[in-house]
Amino acid sequence: MRMDASMSWALLALSLATCVASGCSPKSSVLRPNLVLITADGVRADALTCYGSTSAIGAEVCALGDAGARYEWAFTAATTGAPSAVSLLTSTYPSQHRVSDDPSTFLPFAGPPTLPDVLRRGGYATAAFVASPELNRSRHLDRGFDHYEDRPAGDDPEGAGSVGQRARDWTSTAPEPWFVWVHFAEPHGPFATDDPAAYRVAYGEAVRRLDRQLSQLIAVLDSETAPPGILLTALHGQSLGDVDGILGHGHFVEPAQVRVPLLWRSPRAGGGTGVGRRITSPVSLLDVAPTLLESAGLPPPSSFEGMILPHSDPDALETDGRVIFSDAADAVAVIRGRDFVLLPRSSVSAVDLSSPAPPRERWLRLSDPVERGGSPSASTAGSGPSTQPELRSEVVRLPLEWRRESEPDPTL
Repeated sequence: MRMDASMSWALLALSLATCVASGCSPKSSVLRPNLVLITADGVRADALTCYGSTSAIGAEVCALGDAGARYEWAFTAATTGAPSAVSLLTSTYPSQHRVSDDPSTFLPFAGPPTLPDVLRRGGYATAAFVASPELNRSRHLDRGFDHYEDRPAGDDPEGAGSVGQRARDWTSTAPEPWFVWVHFAEPHGPFATDDPAAYRVAYGEAVRRLDRQLSQLIAVLDSETAPPGILLTALHGQSLGDVDGILGHGHFVEPAQVRVPLLWRSPRAGGGTGVGRRITSPVSLLDVAPTLLESAGLPPPSSFEGMILPHSDPDALETDGRVIFSDAADAVAVIRGRDFVLLPRSSVSAVDLSSPAPPRERWLRLSDPVERGGSPSASTAGSGPSTQPELRSEVVRLPLEWRRESEPDPTL
C-alpha cells in the first residue's frame, strides 16, 4: 500500500518521538531533514518577478516555490536588520525581545529560546554565516549555534570567501542532520544618490547580484542526495520613493518597508518540480521558526508567538481573525486579513480609539498582488471599511510596555 505524504510524516514524527524517549544512535538521527534558512537584507517583495516585478529579477530564486509555496503577503516584525533578525530567531516581537538598532542592545543569555537553541537540543549541528556587521556575535545572536561567522563578505560578495561559499563548505562536512542560516548583505545602501530614479537603478543592480548568489547556493544545496528544506526571505523591505519621496528603510511601517518575499520549500517537496502553492493569507516572519521546527519534528517553545506557515490557501481569508504587527521607532502596523493600518506611536496610547484618526494614520487595503501588481490601495483615514474601529482597537493587544513608551511625559 502506498502511503501519502501526511501518513509518512506522521510515522516519521512517531519514530522521532520514540528516538527521543529511548536514545538515538548516530545513524538514526539522519531521519531528521537538513534545513536551510536564507535571509537577505532589504528586499521588497515586488522587486522579484514572481511578486509582480516587470523585470526578470529573481527568476531563478522564485523557482524555489515551484515545488513549495510562495507567500504573497509576508510581513517583517521590524523595519531594520537587527531587531528583525532577532524576531525571526526567537519568534517574538521587538517589544518583547528588546533588541533595537542601538548596538548596546543584545539578546540576553537567559532570554527567550531561539530557533538554533531548540534545533541543537534536538540533535542538529547548527551554523550561521552572516555578511552584516549589525548581526555580530557581540549582540549574542550566536546563541544556539555551534559555529557562527559574522565577518562581512568584503569587496567580493560572490568570491571564494563569500557567505554562500563558506556555508557550502560547512554543509559538505557537517554531521547530519544540520541547520544553517545564511544571511546576505545585499541589497544594502546607502546608494550614492538622492535621485529616486538613479536610486532605483542602483537598488535593482544590487538585487541582481543577490539573485546570482542565491541561485548558486540553492543549486549546490539541491545537488545533495536528499535536498534540504529551504526557507528564503528578507529581514525588511525598502522604500524607493513610494511614499513622501522616502529612500531606504527604517523610517515608517509602510508596506514597501515591511512587506518581504517568503518562499518555503519543505524537505517533503524535495528538489524536484511541482505545482507551487500561492498563499495569500498574511503571514509574519515570526512564523519562520515554528515552521522549521515543525519540519524537524520538534515542538516549539511556549514563548514563540508565531504560527506554522499554512500549506494551503484557506478561502476564509477575509474573516481570518489573526492579527500581525510590524514595529518601527515611531509607528506600528496592524494587519488582519486584507486590512492594513499604520498607527503613529503617539496615537497608540490614546484613550478613545474611536476618535478621529491622527494625521499620519493611514488605512490600506491589500490588493491582489498578481492582478494589481502588488501595490496596496489606500483609503482615506476615517473613511475605510466598517472594520476600522475594531481593527484599530487591536493596538491594546500590544505589550503594555510598548504602549507606555508612547505616552507623553506629563511633566513636560
